[in-house]
Amino acid sequence: MGLNNDRLVKARVNNVDEGTWDKRAGGKTDSSQKKYHPGGGRAVPPINLDGKQEIENITCERGFDTGVVPGKLKELRRLCGKQTPVQVTELELDPDGNIIGEGETYIGTLKAVWKSDTDSENDDEGMIAFEVNVSSIV
Repeated sequence: MGLNNDRLVKARVNNVDEGTWDKRAGGKTDSSQKKYHPGGGRAVPPINLDGKQEIENITCERGFDTGVVPGKLKELRRLCGKQTPVQVTELELDPDGNIIGEGETYIGTLKAVWKSDTDSENDDEGMIAFEVNVSSIV
């Protein structure tokens, strides 16, 4: 059984390699299936009807490197909402850190970019994150 940290998450935004990211959340594939209840009351079981598939948006997050991120944050903010292409690839790793299989690639557009909140009483690491409006998973 693999652990949550036995994965490698890499991102490309606007065809530029954005490197490795610490976290990926979301990406659930769901459907809008409906049930049809034919006449006959409770004696007739409902019929499941196919529905549209939808893929939940994903969020990627990593530490805010003050030597690199400020300029990158501005660039990513500039690209939001402009149909900017994004590919996020998640690869499974074995206990030695070797890649297992082909992984999954989430394809979509850049929806949002942010950094962690400022809090003078908090000493957690600062983070940068982006959200992808996912159109497909390959």
